[in-house]
Amino acid sequence: FKKITTQLEQLEERERRAEERERHRQEREQRLMEQQHKLNGAMLKIVDRADNFQQSMVDVEARTKSHLSDYFKDLPKSVTVVQKKEFVFDPSSKFLLSITIVLMLIAGFVGYYFTNQAHKETISYQRKLIREYEGNIEYLQSKIPVKPTKTKKRKKS
Repeated sequence: FKKITTQLEQLEERERRAEERERHRQEREQRLMEQQHKLNGAMLKIVDRADNFQQSMVDVEARTKSHLSDYFKDLPKSVTVVQKKEFVFDPSSKFLLSITIVLMLIAGFVGYYFTNQAHKETISYQRKLIREYEGNIEYLQSKIPVKPTKTKKRKKS
């Protein structure tokens, strides 16, 4: 009986362990199924976003094509090119150029006038100095005593 009871106990223990293993296996399978379900949901979201993006790209392409076709329809069929060459300054450049020229003319006239005036002043100052120097020379010559000059006798030949 002891053997049978120990064998029965061992069988019960094995059966309990087998049930426990089965329960763990089922829990793992359940978790794997939940994870797989989450991954499938994420994949579906990615696919849905990709489809939306692709659809928006198709819409943009269709709108661009229709816009371009309308644009090319509105273009004239023939073009007349007119070329006109002119040497023209724009108004602001003309204004600046005229102001610059007027200022240069004024500067030239002012420079000419004041240069002439400066030369006149220089010449008058030099005349004044020459008069002073001449006066000084006359004064100094008047202070030099004059010796009577001796006449030299000439040899008779």
